[in-house]
Amino acid sequence: MKKKKTKQEISKKSKFSEIIQDEEARGVLMEKGMHCFGCPFAHVESIEQGAKSHGLNADEIVEEINKRKKRK
Repeated sequence: MKKKKTKQEISKKSKFSEIIQDEEARGVLMEKGMHCFGCPFAHVESIEQGAKSHGLNADEIVEEINKRKKRK
């Protein structure tokens, strides 16, 4: 599967299924232990919901993703 970048800024309301091919987003989520892309809830769950279930701060995750996207 070829990875591509999502041009729009990602928010904590973004669904995992919407960002699955964004390499920066995927990298940050994997580093945080959020391997949610294979989860059955990935099509309906937002980053905010996933972060909460993992005990993580969604704002920090989204900030890191968007910071990396701007560097590219």
